[in-house]
Amino acid sequence: AASGTSADPFNSIASFNSLAVDSANDYIYIRKGGSTYSETGGFILLNGQQVYGAGQSLSFTNPVTSAVVNIATGVLADAPTLSVTGASINGVTLAQDNKLTGFNIATTLASQTGIADGAGTVGNLPISDMDVTGVGMAVDIDEGGVLSVAFDTLSSSGSSQQGVQLAGTALSGSFSAATGSISGSTGTGVKGAAFMIGDGSGTANTGGTVAVTYGGSVASTGTARTVDIQDRASGAGAITLSGSVTHTSGNGTAVFIDDVAAGAI
Repeated sequence: AASGTSADPFNSIASFNSLAVDSANDYIYIRKGGSTYSETGGFILLNGQQVYGAGQSLSFTNPVTSAVVNIATGVLADAPTLSVTGASINGVTLAQDNKLTGFNIATTLASQTGIADGAGTVGNLPISDMDVTGVGMAVDIDEGGVLSVAFDTLSSSGSSQQGVQLAGTALSGSFSAATGSISGSTGTGVKGAAFMIGDGSGTANTGGTVAVTYGGSVASTGTARTVDIQDRASGAGAITLSGSVTHTSGNGTAVFIDDVAAGAI
């Protein structure tokens, strides 16, 4: 079996999850391979682990000699895509203080999520040079954290929950995506919104203070809300949705805003 070193890499994410003798704060590098890795399951990270795809270079400075050691030279055009195929699977399940950069995630089923927290705060979370696209929920971070997140493309075309949810009484920092399309969400009740900030239940301050900028379109039909923004805390940053926001058919609400203590929308 592969050992997971640069000389003897794993050939699948399943092998990594089952065989890796990994530890907190490890670096994980995804080479281009055939450009798309079709996997039943996604990455399940430990605290402090950083995942780099071939869209980014990875190097270290030797603490003794100060020499720069190049692990891999990446270019954005070589960013690999992780296509998840298992039901109710996350492309990446976060722990705390992870970093994601230089690869893409594509969901294939409504029950999947591209990037999700592990039922706890994500700590400090930088994400850059990534696309998350496909059928399922794109991002589900609803337990707080300090975000420094900048997607290139963020899309969801038919999630059984929301397309995006950001929540947590201690959710701060910034979250952005340059373009994309959020539509087709079929969630009901507190899950019935394409783009949700807050827990959807009216719990105080669960909308956090994170500043949000989304350049793509957001749409819903039927009873699902298009945008649901609730319970923003004092000191909240601005929320900017610069693409089209539409609702068609049914008796749902296009934009629902409630209990916003601060932050322009």
